[in-house]
Amino acid sequence: MEKDIVVRASITGVAGAWGADLFVQRGEVSRTRSLTSEASACASLSDAVVVVTALLVDEVQAAGEPLVLTIPAPSAPPLEPPAAPPGVSWTGMIRLGSMARFDELPGLVGGPLLEVEALPPGGIPMLLSVGFWPPVETLREGRGGRFLGALVMLGVCPGVAIDASVGLAVGGCGALSLTYLFAEGLGAAQTRTAEGLSLGIEGRAFVRVRIAGPLWVHGGLGLFVPIVRPRASLSVGLSEVLVHEVAAVVPEGSLALELRFE
Repeated sequence: MEKDIVVRASITGVAGAWGADLFVQRGEVSRTRSLTSEASACASLSDAVVVVTALLVDEVQAAGEPLVLTIPAPSAPPLEPPAAPPGVSWTGMIRLGSMARFDELPGLVGGPLLEVEALPPGGIPMLLSVGFWPPVETLREGRGGRFLGALVMLGVCPGVAIDASVGLAVGGCGALSLTYLFAEGLGAAQTRTAEGLSLGIEGRAFVRVRIAGPLWVHGGLGLFVPIVRPRASLSVGLSEVLVHEVAAVVPEGSLALELRFE
């Protein structure tokens, strides 16, 4: 069994001198020494006390059992908490401009368009569009109709940056498009109003160019293919006159200012 070393030192002062009594013990083995100094300060004994104490420790070690020194293993360093993942954020875009479609309403009709696009981290931009078709009239031999509509689209718009230094990007959109159509007969003895929904798939290619900072110009060309095609007609006597039917394929174009939030 390992034994501790006990060291005791006593410093005393007598007339004109200082004394030091040293005692070192390990187990049953002990050694003592006495030191004196005639200096005026007790600090004159410090070096001698250190040296003699070391010698006495060596003596009791040699006379007794070998001294075994045990160095404890260093404790494991504390685990640092994992680094927080880098912050992630969404990118948002708001576009305000106009869109025109040919032959969803009679002829070429354009109206205001508001679009909101949101890009989740690592995802594909999601698109929500809202538009309005102002009233347009069509007359044949004094008979026809007045049409207007409202548009909603929901889809995705993946894009590819061409040159980030100048802010140029191209891409495409695919969306489900729903248009509410309102029609009012004109020129008949008894005119009626009618409502219908034009439902289909819209696809477009777009290009966007940065003007300055977060402000961009966004332009697109595409096609709308209706699955549900409303038609409007007037009853004249015993016959029915077709006023308008949504085309099987509707070309479209849009131009807007875009503000990006990152």
